[in-house]
Amino acid sequence: MSNSTKVKMRNKTFTHEFKQECVILVLQHKYPVTQTAEMMNIGLSTSKRWLRQYRGEVRGEILL
Repeated sequence: MSNSTKVKMRNKTFTHEFKQECVILVLQHKYPVTQTAEMMNIGLSTSKRWLRQYRGEVRGEILL
């Protein structure tokens, strides 16, 4: 991509409740992570990060 066509990505902000809903879809309702990300209009890496953070919280880890 040339310098003249740079695209600035805007970070979206999600509520804690929205993140929980996404995690619940995967863990309790057994939706695939890819399908959940698509349904909730979030990136796959975002969905995976939220799952990793949730699992870390459950184990008592602090993720920065």
